[in-house]
Amino acid sequence: MAPRNSTTKIKLLFFVTEFWQAGTQRFTYEVDKAIDKNKFEISILSYRKLNTIKGKDDFYYEKHIELGTKIFFLSDFIETKSLFEKVLPVFKNQQKRLKDFLKSFDVISFMGEYSYKRIKNVMSDSDKKKSLIHIMNSKHQNPHIYDEFDKNAEYTFCSGFLEDEAKSELWGFTKYRHIFFPLSVKVENSEPLWMYSRDPPQKIGIFTRLTHTKPIDPFLYAFHLLLHNNPDLELHIFGDGDPEKSGVAKYAKHLNIETKVKFRGHQDDLKKAALEETLSLVWFHSYYGVPGGFAGFDICSLGIPQLFWNFTPDDAVKPNDAFPVYNKLLDFTAHSRDIIENKEKAEALSNSQFHAFLETRDINKFINSLESSYFKLFEEKSKEFAK
Repeated sequence: MAPRNSTTKIKLLFFVTEFWQAGTQRFTYEVDKAIDKNKFEISILSYRKLNTIKGKDDFYYEKHIELGTKIFFLSDFIETKSLFEKVLPVFKNQQKRLKDFLKSFDVISFMGEYSYKRIKNVMSDSDKKKSLIHIMNSKHQNPHIYDEFDKNAEYTFCSGFLEDEAKSELWGFTKYRHIFFPLSVKVENSEPLWMYSRDPPQKIGIFTRLTHTKPIDPFLYAFHLLLHNNPDLELHIFGDGDPEKSGVAKYAKHLNIETKVKFRGHQDDLKKAALEETLSLVWFHSYYGVPGGFAGFDICSLGIPQLFWNFTPDDAVKPNDAFPVYNKLLDFTAHSRDIIENKEKAEALSNSQFHAFLETRDINKFINSLESSYFKLFEEKSKEFAK
């Protein structure tokens, strides 16, 4: 790798698992859209081909193409049809082609900690040193997300965790550098678009994938309590997943609220759906007391009031007036009732969250720090090369 001069762009490779409409894929697109193309030449290597699973649209593929990003697929380099083929010379040649491809980049950015395991065994030590791994989940969602990492190896991690949260998240790793970069988006509007309404039925919304790693049973318990005072309420759950397989339908049935819980499925345009449904309140997950996820940011940009249930221990919660986070069911339910029934409180929370969103989630305020991290990896690798 030759040292970079002022006119040479850094060749940056994003490694993704696919282009579906999900959180990590949205994150990758927001970074690709915001990063300075005068300084970086962006390429993407995707683990999966297009149209891999029926019903899963490769939503972000064309969007990256429109940005001028070059896209490659792992199948361009390695295509095996059986375990037997892995011992054949052709497979070794395919591995060499992939290794040469990875070697041609200045920096490799893994979009999602789970993506690292997909090609780590093909990577050279040099490739690993020039890699940055974006953490997109938490071990509190799945305690096994770091099982395939060598805890004694050197890593550069990047996440929205603050330093004390990162220490807890990465406990057991002995040699790592952590870079703070919050999930961020391009801010489109300067004022909230949501308006308070008491017209029945008032609706609470949840935007999530129906999966065991994103439990929503506390929300169903809270909704059950709210129905005692407001029997006209409805709970609308938006997102991919099977209500039966995920166990959500079972909870609703056991609580005898299944007629009030509406499973709305995936929404191509989340913001449009949220406004058209005139939601009174939105509930979201929280980890370490910090609201996270692009669906929450989109709701913030509309100004719909949000409350959060924390899935990490009590001592991880840091009070935040703009983004109320709860571990106690009765407190969570009481605040939800206040927002649904009180226009002034609802509008105050709406405005507070919208302006906090503008201040803390505008990607243009943070992209320079991520670019600097990529530069640092490149410079460290260049110095090693020069020895």
